[in-house]
Amino acid sequence: MAGLSDRERKMGVAVIAIIVVFGHVFGSKKLVDAFNAKKAELAKLEQEARVLVEGGDTEGILEDKQWLAEHEPEPQTYEDVQTELQKFLETSCTQSGLTPFGVELKKDIDAELGLFGNYRRVRIQISAKGDQQQIVQWLVKIHQPENFRALTYLKLEADKKEEGVVVCHIIADQWLVPEF
Repeated sequence: MAGLSDRERKMGVAVIAIIVVFGHVFGSKKLVDAFNAKKAELAKLEQEARVLVEGGDTEGILEDKQWLAEHEPEPQTYEDVQTELQKFLETSCTQSGLTPFGVELKKDIDAELGLFGNYRRVRIQISAKGDQQQIVQWLVKIHQPENFRALTYLKLEADKKEEGVVVCHIIADQWLVPEF
C-alpha cells in the first residue's frame, strides 16, 4: 500500500471490513438455516420412532410375524448349516458353468460377540471365474432371502490373464435357528 494516501488506505480498510462483515452475516445465516433444517429432520425422525415404539405399525409387525411363522427353518446345528451352505455354493457355482476357488469358512462372529438371539449366522467366502452371464445366474441362485440366505459382500473384477473372464468374490450368509 505504498504510494496510497492516508485517506485511500482508510477507505480500503473500510471496504475490506464491510466485505468481512457481510460475509459473516450471510455465512451465519446459511449455517443457521442448515442447522434448523437438520433440527426439523431430527424432530420428524424422533416422532416416527416414537410412533413405532408405541406400536404405531402393528399391522406391519403382524405381517412380519406371520411370514416368519410360515418360512422359519427348523432348528439345526451350526456345523450342519455350514456344510450345507458350502455344498450349495460349490454345486450352484459349477452348475452355472463357473470355476469355484478360494472357499473360506468365516468365523462364527455371533458366538465371538456373545450374540445369541433367535438366529445365528453362517458365513462363507467363495470366489469363482466365468463369463458375466454365468456370474449373474449364479448370484441369482444364491441370494434367497425367503430361505434366510443372502449375499452380503460382492466384488467383481476382470481376470488379468484371460480376456472376457470375470472373477467374482462373494460372502454368503445363511441364518439358522440354533438347536439347544
